[in-house]
Amino acid sequence: MRHRPLATAASAALVLGVIAGPATATASAASSDAAAGSATSALQILSLALAGHQADVGTVALTSDTVSGTPVAKVVVTPVKVDGTAYGEQTVTPASSPVTVPVVDSSTVVPSALSGLIAVKSPSFDASASDSDGASSKAGTGSLGSVSVLGAPLSLAGSVDVSSLVNGTNAVGEKTVTVKNLALPSVADLLGALGLDLPKLPLDTLTNLLNGLNLTSTAVTTAQQALTTAEATIKTQIDSTQAQIDATQATITKATTDLATAQTQLTAAQKAAADALAAQQAAAAAITAALPAGTTLTQYLALFPSSSLVTTYNAATAQVTSTSAAVTAAQSAVDTLQKTLTDAQTLLSSLVATLNGLLAQVQPQIDALLAAITALLDGTPLVSVDSISIQTQALVTSASTGGQSAKVVGGEITGLKVLGTDVLNNVLGSSSVNLLDLVGSTLTSVTSTINGLTGTLSSVLSNVPSLPSLSIPAPQIGLLTKSTATDIVGGFGTASDSVNALSVTIPPITLPASVALPNAASLPAISGLPATGALKAAAVGDLVSKAITLKLVTLSELSKFHGAVVVVVPGTTPPAGTPATPPSNLATTGLPAGLALFAILLVGGALVLRRRLVDGTEV
Repeated sequence: MRHRPLATAASAALVLGVIAGPATATASAASSDAAAGSATSALQILSLALAGHQADVGTVALTSDTVSGTPVAKVVVTPVKVDGTAYGEQTVTPASSPVTVPVVDSSTVVPSALSGLIAVKSPSFDASASDSDGASSKAGTGSLGSVSVLGAPLSLAGSVDVSSLVNGTNAVGEKTVTVKNLALPSVADLLGALGLDLPKLPLDTLTNLLNGLNLTSTAVTTAQQALTTAEATIKTQIDSTQAQIDATQATITKATTDLATAQTQLTAAQKAAADALAAQQAAAAAITAALPAGTTLTQYLALFPSSSLVTTYNAATAQVTSTSAAVTAAQSAVDTLQKTLTDAQTLLSSLVATLNGLLAQVQPQIDALLAAITALLDGTPLVSVDSISIQTQALVTSASTGGQSAKVVGGEITGLKVLGTDVLNNVLGSSSVNLLDLVGSTLTSVTSTINGLTGTLSSVLSNVPSLPSLSIPAPQIGLLTKSTATDIVGGFGTASDSVNALSVTIPPITLPASVALPNAASLPAISGLPATGALKAAAVGDLVSKAITLKLVTLSELSKFHGAVVVVVPGTTPPAGTPATPPSNLATTGLPAGLALFAILLVGGALVLRRRLVDGTEV
């Protein structure tokens, strides 16, 4: 029986081993997945689309990523890209940081066939990337370079600061962009780039355009007064001559219409006379065929006045007489109207010469007014802004609800003018507005005012009586278009934002050749680039431009992140910084506590038996 205590102890040890074994194994199985995420941040200073061609200026793309386990950090700077070809592009990594990406002059790299589309000197960017603590990347510039669009200069200055970061706490993409002294091409430059020869438009049209846009200058006012004064001494003569011209033109218009009607009537009378003569000749031939021998036509008519042949002949003869009289009357009407028209045209030529002679006396004043109007429009940008500042952020701190944010953090617009009107002051009574306040009804009112101004430009220039085919649709201007989104996808919290500070779209215009620049057909806005294929025409002599879209300062960010994921097994010590309460959904490990208690009792009993054996006692 001495073996039984040993067997009992062995059994207890076996049970404890079963219990303790799994617990010991899981103590080393407590694990943690590190925090991970990615943040991308992109900026484009300017883009231009025209006739299937695309030009981009100052593009920066930042990437910071720890999702794969190996940190990735880089900055890609593309100074200029035209039709998909990048010029001067550099990729900056931790191994090459920091880098200053130099200025790129498009005139030295972009094909000459595309030089009419855009001319650029890109800004110089400072860029760096690091993977020493997670992943981070930065880029910035204190200048926005210089740009010319379709041969017209675009003024702008400012600065850019872009960053993206992923560490153990969060993933974030951020930007701060400031644009100062922005001025898109002037009205005159823009219309010139579209092929319109502005001074060829009627003076009244140009004056109406200024009035509609509430544009004026000392030079224009002075020139208008000088013209009024010069016209005063000859105004009566001009008005009288113009009245005679209008009356004579009305006479010519009526005489032309009446003459056309009279000529139609003459043609009909001549046909009727010819038909009557043919009928008379046929009737005479029938009588001749029936004459008895030795009888003449005259004798037959006298001898047989009641015969059917004679009756037909006499009716045809009467018709000949009637239609001949109608021809004479119609010809007389045509001759009279032709003389009226000729006399009126002669008088009109004389009156026009007289009027031109009178106007020649004030032509210097007319030329001065045209020059003043053109200069004013040449100094009035389609859109100008004293300054725009924008701060954006896409931040993710966790994959839990509420751990994501995407927003315009702040910024301001100052001195926004469209076709010379201070839009913000017009709507808000102030020339500045915080971007966070430029929403809802405020943004709607600003947009409505902008549309009203561009609509005036279109309505005045598209309704010129002497140029019925001239059509200039209203430019479409978008201000601070943005979108934001947050979500939880695939175990990551995500946040994204996209902002475009300013966009301008100029629809195609229809341009009569009479007011087109001599080289209009070869301009990029008309022909496209490079110039290939036939020119599109709405009507004979009309030119049609291509649509143009320009976007200034486009920003975007996308961040995703999840914090450290820790699995804590009961009975183990969690890693420092992890929650004290283990997850409630972990599977139960080890055997029931009752079985452990039973095993402990077995071990105790075995030890008692062994002591008795040693003392010489037996159970």
